[in-house]
Amino acid sequence: MKKILIYIIIVSCMLYIPLSAAPLPEYKNYQYIKPSEILGEDGTLILSNSPETVKEKGILYCEQLLGKGRLVFHHVNATHENDQRLLIVVKNLTKSEQRFEVHQEGYSMPHYHYLEAGNRLLKDYYGCMTSKVYFLKPDEQMVLYDSAPYEWKQQMVLSGMLDVYATNQVEILFAVIGKNDTLDCLSELKALDIDLAPRGTFTSLTKYQYIILPKKQNAYFLIEDEKTDWLKGVDRLTGKCAINYGNYGVLYKVQLIAQEDTTVFVCPRGGIFQGIIRWENGEMIQVARKHFFKTIKERINIGVIKKNEVRTLEYILPNGSAAPILLGFDINV
Repeated sequence: MKKILIYIIIVSCMLYIPLSAAPLPEYKNYQYIKPSEILGEDGTLILSNSPETVKEKGILYCEQLLGKGRLVFHHVNATHENDQRLLIVVKNLTKSEQRFEVHQEGYSMPHYHYLEAGNRLLKDYYGCMTSKVYFLKPDEQMVLYDSAPYEWKQQMVLSGMLDVYATNQVEILFAVIGKNDTLDCLSELKALDIDLAPRGTFTSLTKYQYIILPKKQNAYFLIEDEKTDWLKGVDRLTGKCAINYGNYGVLYKVQLIAQEDTTVFVCPRGGIFQGIIRWENGEMIQVARKHFFKTIKERINIGVIKKNEVRTLEYILPNGSAAPILLGFDINV
């Protein structure tokens, strides 16, 4: 039984289980609302999550980037070694020197608890206050991330997210290599096959949502409750269509306009969840639902909006957690 539970938890990490937009029984007296939305095609989202369970050395994902991008990875060491390394390598594809920037980044050290890994990287990402600038010579490649300082043991997960900017064409490569391997081995590695987790390239980093909160009735909506809401892109290694189930790596900026004093709460609906909701003033609210099978889904209050006040919250689905998440509004009377 223990092995079965472990397997269920592993395959459910970053795997979305669809939830219908039909009225939820415990919210039958709430008004279901749909926010106005603008999809911000403001850069390139490069997601390396499949194979989530890495069984051998190889290329996890590879893509080219020009301009603004976000790199997201989440992988479990399922090889027979405790000394594998996960790398992100950036290569200048032009014949002139170019500038490559990292504006915000967050990582989790190797961790057995997949929810905690995603939670820690969000804390790191939101708390990042420094930028980095690199200059790449023609055809030069550089290691942007290397897990080598930490021992990536079997069944541990590595998770991270970086906001980057390339002034000219670069190649972004995610790979797993041995402890003593050099970059020369990259040309000999094969691309690894995907598993059930998502992988691919998508042309959106931010979604802006706007809601005028009801004046007389409590309300709720599910962030990304429809199958059609998932970003569609391409898996550059296979050329096939890719779907970002859960929209990992997408930043949601939800602007709330209150007509009455209103308590705002969240409730994870898709299963296990551990992450952060952040208000525009930088205040971070911890949200956790660490159990998978419990039927009662707890609500977590994240703040009160006063009448006629406008506030914006930020949400990113944590690596390892499940979508969707319910955002609810109780009118204070």
